[in-house]
Amino acid sequence: MNLVSDQPYRIRINMKQHPFKAGQLVFGSLVPWRGEWYWSGEQQFWDDASRVDVDDLKQDMKRRSPQIVCRYWKEYETQVRQRASDLHARMMTYYGKDLITYPDGLSMAADWQKEFRSYWESAPQHEVQEVIEKHGLKEGRTNMNCPKDLLEHTGGLGVFLNPDEGKEIMTHFVSLVTGLKRKDDTLTGDQERTIRGFFDAHAVSPRFVKRVLDEYGDESVKATFFLKGDLPSCWLDYLLRRQKGHFYRKRYPTLSVI
Repeated sequence: MNLVSDQPYRIRINMKQHPFKAGQLVFGSLVPWRGEWYWSGEQQFWDDASRVDVDDLKQDMKRRSPQIVCRYWKEYETQVRQRASDLHARMMTYYGKDLITYPDGLSMAADWQKEFRSYWESAPQHEVQEVIEKHGLKEGRTNMNCPKDLLEHTGGLGVFLNPDEGKEIMTHFVSLVTGLKRKDDTLTGDQERTIRGFFDAHAVSPRFVKRVLDEYGDESVKATFFLKGDLPSCWLDYLLRRQKGHFYRKRYPTLSVI
């Protein structure tokens, strides 16, 4: 029985004697294959599952591992995706565009604080009070936390409002834009490295890349990756699939709904 979704499911184990017994709680990874589930890697065992607070476990999983919860609990995945869609629509209303640039991290953080404050002040008071009481907010509002290195960044930041991924951030955005605007093969070493980094970044989606190239052009990308001559129209899609293949597989939301 999957405790996340409260649904039974069958797991294939290629062993003559499996290590499991009734009443046991097992933490482990599963991988889907041809309509079945397989155990992957090492499992952790708790022999007496009656001592486990299942509701508390679910809430903790939602906070820490929403992608895992969404994988096994389709109703929750639907709820999270709807919440993400609502958040994206709200951000688009606030910013009026899906690509925002900042000179430094402090400017970005200040703008985000204004954004959150506008949401908080425009929400119905009874909903605000419910959130305050539910989460024990001492200051009467949520706080935004940014990593120190992001706050101290001074090379420009580009923020893309991705309807599927949320806010995506690219650092060294000034160097990236300057390189893209050259549109030839006279790029500096720093500009080439920034363009390559944009394509190599694990957290930057193909959608973000295409949005930036629509804005600033793609000729410098061809020069950076030594793509010359009469290229087929699929050259960019091929490059993105090669550099960012994980985005073309099934992805689950990182947003939590508690």
